[in-house]
Amino acid sequence: VRGTLAYMSPEMLRKERIDIRSDLYSLGAVLYEVTTGVTPFAHADPAEVIRGHLTALPVAPRSVKQEIPRPLEHMILKLLSKEPASRYQNAREIIEDLNRQTGNTYPVDTRESRESYIFSSRFVGRSQELTRLKNIASRVFKSRTMNLPVPRLVWIRGETGIGKSKLLKEFSFHLQISGHTVAMAQGMGQHFKGCHPFIEAVRQLILPLPAEHPLLTRYRSLLSRLLPDYFPPTPEALSEPLEKVALWDNLVQFLINLSREHPLAILLEDFHLADDDSVEVLGHFCHTLSLAKPAASVPPPILLAVTLPLELEEDSLLKKVFPGLAKPPVAEEIILKELTSANALELIRSMAGTALVEQAVAEKVMEVTGGNPLFIQEFLKAILERVGGREFD
Repeated sequence: VRGTLAYMSPEMLRKERIDIRSDLYSLGAVLYEVTTGVTPFAHADPAEVIRGHLTALPVAPRSVKQEIPRPLEHMILKLLSKEPASRYQNAREIIEDLNRQTGNTYPVDTRESRESYIFSSRFVGRSQELTRLKNIASRVFKSRTMNLPVPRLVWIRGETGIGKSKLLKEFSFHLQISGHTVAMAQGMGQHFKGCHPFIEAVRQLILPLPAEHPLLTRYRSLLSRLLPDYFPPTPEALSEPLEKVALWDNLVQFLINLSREHPLAILLEDFHLADDDSVEVLGHFCHTLSLAKPAASVPPPILLAVTLPLELEEDSLLKKVFPGLAKPPVAEEIILKELTSANALELIRSMAGTALVEQAVAEKVMEVTGGNPLFIQEFLKAILERVGGREFD
């Protein structure tokens, strides 16, 4: 299980669908620790921590520290309820209860809270695409022979603002709670340098490994070239320059060998911003996997998911090689479309922080935005700026 066990909700540990009530459980665990000095189910054995979250009742905070106010104890224990339906359903309910218990009048809705609704809206309208990604990942990580071809590269494509990054992040979350290793990088980093997305992915993947890990020793020459701050080049490495093709081959082989220890997903956002070296590495990756033919061998449990717009720059290397990189069975493509009217209504209600938005409002927003989630977000943000802290009209 990936995450901080002391604060993980039961539904997260059960790998069930989660929502904001899972975050509220984690808030309860944090408040428990702040008030008592210990986490709710503190134990040296991680299995016992998990058992506590799933089946045990936490010791009442006042049993640990009697000076804790009873109303606060009540709030903490409600947040730590095993069933999401028994907790507070949202932050608004917590503030309202806090006002009742203390006699204060903390504002339930402010301009900042309304903005938080807009920018932290629910995952809407992409369940089919997410299911496709989950199914592909399941096939990749469970495939035991080469007899049945499985895509190792998934292109997630769509116009700007259509929700490619949000889908990729939701997929990343699913993979992590399923126990898979995930590295996520953007096509071009703030401090750009050649092959940035793959170098950043390697950096994330090697950080948890012990210094004596065999793969770090075996690929020391490669790593010293990619990450000299972590692996200072030796005189021998500096005296033996690698050709680009050999360097990319070593990089791909390192990732494949790493995936044989732990199923591995590399998620790359905005790959159209990547440099030509990154495109060449991706091409080398596809070529390497397409050559893996022996039916008796076990395929590497490695998957790449990459976001890309529908239109690519005409003179770019990616535009030239994309048709070859999108061919099955190594690659598969998912195209995101505009939201339906029903999906748009659900998204607007999530962004507005209320279920009282009517269908007619969603239809009007659809006319203006065309069902593009980013345009819907910006449209509602403009309305919020117009009305300030007042209720949406």
